[in-house]
Amino acid sequence: MNNAGSGYKNTPPWYGGKLTIGPVIENGCKCQKCGRLYKIDFLIPADLWEEIKPFGKSVGAGLLCGICIIKAIEKLIDDYDAFEILKIT
Repeated sequence: MNNAGSGYKNTPPWYGGKLTIGPVIENGCKCQKCGRLYKIDFLIPADLWEEIKPFGKSVGAGLLCGICIIKAIEKLIDDYDAFEILKIT
């Protein structure tokens, strides 16, 4: 997979969508849901991202902080679930 211009050195092999970075702020990025600044990106499988991305964003677009990502995923599940977080850089 060609990662040129994606902003990521190691795009996960399962990620089939286009990475959209958005506005970079001096100390990180700004969450498009809560407005919080954050400095850690979570790469979410494309199908899950489409369910939790900020309202009104096009396919593959949008920025959410880790807290908003977790809250959105929790709204999707009925019971307990687990996700693995891997450092990729």
